[in-house]
Amino acid sequence: MKQKLLKILKEITIILVIVFFIVKPFLIDSVKIKDENMNNQLLKGDFVFVNKFIYGAKSAQNIPFTNIPLPYFSIPAFDEPERGDLVVFKYPGGRDILKSEKEEYQVLRVIGCPNDCIEIIDRLVFVNGKKLDIPVEIKYSSADYYAKNIIDKNIFPKGMKWNIDNYGPLVVPAEGSIFEINANNIEQWKIIINREFDKQVVSVLNNEVFIDGKKSSTYKVNNDYYFLMGDNRDECKDSRYFGFVKRDDIIGKPFMIFWSWDSEIPFSDIFDLIGSVRISRMIKFIE
Repeated sequence: MKQKLLKILKEITIILVIVFFIVKPFLIDSVKIKDENMNNQLLKGDFVFVNKFIYGAKSAQNIPFTNIPLPYFSIPAFDEPERGDLVVFKYPGGRDILKSEKEEYQVLRVIGCPNDCIEIIDRLVFVNGKKLDIPVEIKYSSADYYAKNIIDKNIFPKGMKWNIDNYGPLVVPAEGSIFEINANNIEQWKIIINREFDKQVVSVLNNEVFIDGKKSSTYKVNNDYYFLMGDNRDECKDSRYFGFVKRDDIIGKPFMIFWSWDSEIPFSDIFDLIGSVRISRMIKFIE
């Protein structure tokens, strides 16, 4: 009996190792939809499978359930994010936040790729001067939109006189691109630079800009970035608010809803929670 139990435990351990160190980091992961950014295509309470190997993947960076670091490596990407793709990404934090306090994954649609110029005019999105196709699932909570003269102080980049319906033009940074910085425009670029250094490095003294203690008039970008938006345009906090998303923080593509229920119902009301299961949404492939 003891030997049989040990054998079962050994098999379970092997399965867990395979899941945490091979399947989860490299192939398929799952994400719970916690917001309404992609209503109606993805609903709050949907659980989706994520294809991780398509954009490249890294092995586990920590021992599961701990913060103990591990040596890790990555595999090459089979494809790159393209305009119109739904992607799962690591939330970078608020517009003026260096790093999000907790690791959080979200799903949004790629609108701009590296070097693209984004502009929104009366809710219509233009990329490099051409009107972008409107997603089938797009949703607005109001028929009215913000006029160009209305300024949203929370918009990205900081200090721009834009709003979510009239926005830009704004160029998405690409690895190796160089832009000028000065005391007048540094607020627009400060968070990107600080995030690339993973610490606060930008300062202004006597009307001159310093990066990591060195006086600078230009900055060379170290990563490719993407501009992401949700289909629930009026209610979504996307790149219009938190800024660009680094390529390395895009982890994969959602491809199937495998479970769905009303996540607003607490587990203490288990029967109501079970009763809220959306059977019609389960095992549903995401286009």
